[in-house]
Amino acid sequence: MLSMAFRFATLSALFACKVSAHGHVSEVLINDKSYYGHDPTKVPYVTQPESITWTNGAKDNGFVTSTASALASPDIICHLNATNGRLTADVTAGTTITVRWSDWPQAHWGPVLDYMTRCPNDDCTTVDKTKLKFFKIDELGQLTRGNVPG
Repeated sequence: MLSMAFRFATLSALFACKVSAHGHVSEVLINDKSYYGHDPTKVPYVTQPESITWTNGAKDNGFVTSTASALASPDIICHLNATNGRLTADVTAGTTITVRWSDWPQAHWGPVLDYMTRCPNDDCTTVDKTKLKFFKIDELGQLTRGNVPG
C-alpha cells in the first residue's frame, strides 16, 4: 500500500436553511496516535499546540452563515479565516481514523461531516485551501427525534 502524507481537514457545513450546528474537532486518532484539534474557545487564553487540523479565526463554536455568498466563500473550507495546520499525518489506505468532536449545545443539532485532502508534494503548511480536492470520510446526522441530541 502506498503511504501518503495527508493533511486532515474537517468541515462542518450546513445546507438546510434553518438548521445550524456548533462544534469543533477536539482530537484526531490515526493508528492509535493522538493529534490535538484546534479549540477556538481557548484561542485568546491558551497557546494552541501544533496540529494536523486547521486553525480558524472564530473564537467560539459558531458556524459559517448559510447564505449563498458565505457558502461560496473560502470560509466554508475549514471555517472562518482558516489557516493551514502545521503538522501532517501519514495515512495508509485502510487506516482507521477516529475524529472526536466537542460537545454541541442542545439546541444546535445538525449534520457532522468529516473531510480529508491530500496536499501537493505532501506539504500542507503553505497550500492554498481553495486549490485542494477534499473527499468525505464520514458523516452523521441526527439519529433520533426528541430533546436530546443523538
